[in-house]
Amino acid sequence: TVMLHELDSHKYSTDYGFNYEDLRGAPLNGQVKIVVTETWYTRIETGKYYDFINKVTKRRYEYNKHEKVVEDRSVDVINGKYILEMPYTVDSESSFNIEASFENNGDKIVESRHFSYFRRIQTVEFNPYYTLKVDDDDYKYALGDTVKYYLDNDGIVEDSKNDRMMVMFMKDGLLDYEILDKTSGEFSFEEEHLPNIAIQAIYSNEGTMHKTSYPTTIRYDYSERKLNIEVASDQKDYGPGDNVKLVVKTTDTYGNPYPADINLSIVDEAYFDLYSQTADMLADIYSSVYGTGIVREFVSSEKSMNDMRMAMGAEKGGDEAAYYVRSEFRDTATFMTLSTDENGEGTIEFNLPDIMEDHIPGSKRQNGSINGMDKYQCKTAIPYIYYPQQGLHNGRQSFNKLEDFR
Repeated sequence: TVMLHELDSHKYSTDYGFNYEDLRGAPLNGQVKIVVTETWYTRIETGKYYDFINKVTKRRYEYNKHEKVVEDRSVDVINGKYILEMPYTVDSESSFNIEASFENNGDKIVESRHFSYFRRIQTVEFNPYYTLKVDDDDYKYALGDTVKYYLDNDGIVEDSKNDRMMVMFMKDGLLDYEILDKTSGEFSFEEEHLPNIAIQAIYSNEGTMHKTSYPTTIRYDYSERKLNIEVASDQKDYGPGDNVKLVVKTTDTYGNPYPADINLSIVDEAYFDLYSQTADMLADIYSSVYGTGIVREFVSSEKSMNDMRMAMGAEKGGDEAAYYVRSEFRDTATFMTLSTDENGEGTIEFNLPDIMEDHIPGSKRQNGSINGMDKYQCKTAIPYIYYPQQGLHNGRQSFNKLEDFR
């Protein structure tokens, strides 16, 4: 579409997102000169050479560039618009440059656009893009689950007679490998694969080898290790300094009793009005930290491009790892631990502070690598007593008049 409009400088703005197209003013009528230039390449054989890797003779080519003006004419733009039809671009392997120029009172405006419809033949062929994919879109598996994988190249690679595929199982190094005579396989996700492994393949067909373009990461579905906690108190309300008895019950993700170690903190609820408390211990423990361990790789029958990969992954800790341990618990009245029995049950007692009005016991549970987090509200109220001679008294502050208290 060729568009011809006035330039409206009043629409100029320094606001973020301003586009010069916004300066388009009233539509104009006039003649615009259109020049369309076609560009294409021809291939000329210049000789032959012997491919020592694949043991075949190949031809060598050079490519010559050609240009031709396919349109050079003036068109009438009416009400600011003209539709330029270019049927010769359909299914063309050429590229096209369109130049539009407009003259007014000796001034000339030129705009050009370039369209590349062609598929130029390359002197260096691109490598086929192979990857390993799995049936589960999340790439997450629980212990004992069967991981089914297959070779993909813009679609599933179908088995053929001479297929050979070596699949490597890696975790910052080679764990295991298997050689198949097909383009799919399966394995059981086990404890040794936690928290993640990477799989990569070398595929051979008719004597030509291809490696998968990047490793496929298989992660652990840790939802099966999540614990649930239930907390019940012996009273509905408490006063300052009262003794609190909590009954705690822990169950696994399937609702079965599960023994666990619990960290219990008693925190002033005002703290949570200022700061939120979130923790996902399972995600931290089972985050994907392992890579392939491959520093450099290449396949001799492929073109030498993109054959360098640096092994990268999250920091797994160690003596030099940076860490932070909380040392101040100014808003924490009490911090205790509790272990539930084989029935997933346990009891804990503590005294509330005299100066805290409402508390939330924030609970963290862990047993081995099975974790969870929850909160339970323990409501604390301060009684007020009115003495005719002394006024209102709450044990910490006196009010001579009821109005002062209000």
